[in-house]
Amino acid sequence: MQPVEHFKDEYKGKTCAVLGGGVSLATDLRQIEPVDILIGVNQHSLILPLDFLVFRDRDVWPLINHIHDCRFVTHLNKFNDGRVIHAGICPPIGYSGGMAIWFADYLGFDRIDVCGMDQYDPKKHEGREYWWEGPQTNLARKHTSCNSDLSRTKLFVDTLQHPERIWFVSGRLKEIHQ
Repeated sequence: MQPVEHFKDEYKGKTCAVLGGGVSLATDLRQIEPVDILIGVNQHSLILPLDFLVFRDRDVWPLINHIHDCRFVTHLNKFNDGRVIHAGICPPIGYSGGMAIWFADYLGFDRIDVCGMDQYDPKKHEGREYWWEGPQTNLARKHTSCNSDLSRTKLFVDTLQHPERIWFVSGRLKEIHQ
């Protein structure tokens, strides 16, 4: 495993997109300019040619370890693989999407477009939807009505080294950050 400290500000002058698994992913991707680097969250965006994939759950590894043209970022210590970057100094965010945003910020990108980061009401797990369930389903409207408290996420984004470089393409985080 490589420590994340080896990558600080390595991508200055470049752009990236952080790709979550929310139903807005497909629409959000069509709204951004082309980027230099794609950073996926968990296995949700593996249909795209990712440069990095960020995960926190050890059960994701069997789903992704066969991908050889991608680097992986995790806080877990169990992977003795040269493709894995250990995010040891990343603050304890609690979810992979936040860790992916922190990682992109740490790499020093000039612009970070965050796509597919729909926010869900944590008390209503049945309201959770992913991009493949998309707008073609009746459930897709639920995510727009979830007004969960995002103050902790906003506080986290504001404490990053360059919060002004982070652009949420859609959703509640766009409303409170931009």
